[in-house]
Amino acid sequence: MMVCFGASWPIGLWKLWTSKSCGGVSIRFYTLIISGYVLGLLRFIGAWNWVGWFYLMNISMVAMAMGLVISYRVRDRKLNAREQERTPK
Repeated sequence: MMVCFGASWPIGLWKLWTSKSCGGVSIRFYTLIISGYVLGLLRFIGAWNWVGWFYLMNISMVAMAMGLVISYRVRDRKLNAREQERTPK
């Protein structure tokens, strides 16, 4: 499971980066995924092993995707505000 998710996040990041669009992506979804990974990491307290590194890697990739979504949404809001200013009423 961790390997499949680990392979999926870079693909999703690449698609998000190249499309420069965050349509249909939910911040709540990313928050839920990160929460799940954090809870999974708690299992390794006191008994750290190599699987914990996969959790950390996946958390970092999901956090990067979340950061891209937030930055694209801010950019889109600014562009929409500029367009509304230019549009005659």
